[in-house]
Amino acid sequence: MVTRTSPRTAGKRAGTRDASAADSLDVRLKRGAKELRDALREVIADVPARKTRPQEFARALKIHRNITGRLLKAVEHRDPLAAICEMPRAEGLRTILKAARLCARKESVERASRAVVELEQLLEHEIGGWEVLHSVASEWLPDARKRFEMTHKQAVFKGMANLRGCCADTEFCAFVGYPDDTGERVDAALIAGTMGLRRLRPSAEICYTSLGAAADDSQRISIQGVSAANAGDHYPLLEQFSSTPLPEFQVVSFEDRDHYVLKGNGVGPRSAIDLVTACTMSGRHPRYRTDPPRRIAAFGDPTLPCKSLILDMLLHEDVWPDATPELIMYNTTRYEIANPNSPTDHVYRLHVTETIEYLGKGVARFGVAEIGQYVEMIRHVCAKLGWDPERLRGYRCHIRYPIVGASACIAFDPPPAPRS
Repeated sequence: MVTRTSPRTAGKRAGTRDASAADSLDVRLKRGAKELRDALREVIADVPARKTRPQEFARALKIHRNITGRLLKAVEHRDPLAAICEMPRAEGLRTILKAARLCARKESVERASRAVVELEQLLEHEIGGWEVLHSVASEWLPDARKRFEMTHKQAVFKGMANLRGCCADTEFCAFVGYPDDTGERVDAALIAGTMGLRRLRPSAEICYTSLGAAADDSQRISIQGVSAANAGDHYPLLEQFSSTPLPEFQVVSFEDRDHYVLKGNGVGPRSAIDLVTACTMSGRHPRYRTDPPRRIAAFGDPTLPCKSLILDMLLHEDVWPDATPELIMYNTTRYEIANPNSPTDHVYRLHVTETIEYLGKGVARFGVAEIGQYVEMIRHVCAKLGWDPERLRGYRCHIRYPIVGASACIAFDPPPAPRS
């Protein structure tokens, strides 16, 4: 039987049910974790060694200092969940307790041993084992969640880079919004690029696709004055900000798009290149709220494994001045482009720890270490369009080890039009 729910009520019902189950598990985990942490503190107190010296403590137990160092650090946490996330797993704890029987009180060791067994059983029956602990605990521990996400995102990056045979240091996209001549619309410029792009295998193919599938993509004009929907034989790079000599592409045209395959087969850091492009769109967005209201968004979509993704919205001081941006992450493996105005896209949202940083006003504040000449790029594009970069204010989402197939979105709600 299929149960249907409306987009408005589906999230509420699922959230209420999950919250109830999570609260119950949270209480039991914290109880078991506290018992284990406190019992281990007793055992540690019995060992005749200075607890500030992991090496001395390990020597007293005659085991490796790496495992004792983790234990001594873990039991200092006030939060019991944080403590068990930091300490060795059950096998390591049993090794410590077996060694501690020679110099600690019997009742202390037995209490700790029972606590290990009880927590291990709870983890096995409720969440699938000790190895899943970090994933569950990250729901309640912001610091643990950041470490958990970073560790696994780095692993995904390494795996995908080796499978794809290529990677990059940084991918970036900057959306620049400026009032048009009518005062009713917002002209837009997009500056995008890939820094430190390189092959890990000579046979790896790296391909970029032109725009052209969407109806409004015909509005996109490269800074060089070429339609971004069909740039022909030349990928529309900003030459002064891309690698020298300029990278060459083989063009493969199919239906309404051109596909640009990077030539060459060099590998390693010495073969790394930088690609930077920019285009403009006249009257791209409404300056004021429409009926029905629609959110305005800029997207950052990593196209290949990279160490860093930078998504900027740089807005003229008069463009949506009092609006507060929201960061939304989408799983886009099922479709190409996320839509913050879709009543159903919320089911594809990803909950992450990244945030939006306000950069302040003036182009000098927009620099970022991963992108050489970034401020100069913005100045160059603004000069081409007759825009004043000192009147721009900036918002940034900086993601370490972004996941290919996850789209970052900075969304704004335009204000109502002023009354005449």
